Amino acid sequence: MNNHHCSAAGMPAKNSQPGYISQNMDLENYTDGFQVLMRLDSTENSPEQLILKHPGLIALNGLN
Repeated sequence: MNNHHCSAAGMPAKNSQPGYISQNMDLENYTDGFQVLMRLDSTENSPEQLILKHPGLIALNGLN
């Protein structure tokens, strides 16, 4: 039985420190070596963005 799943963790903001959230991606083996972390700089109208992707998909997930 193939039993893999993505995991997530978070820490709430406390004492004026920011909160954190994280997630791993359990991708199929055929994607190994093709993953890309795309960084979009912030602009006046949008925050900086980090987007995980691989060829053939616009994005797997993103964060800012």
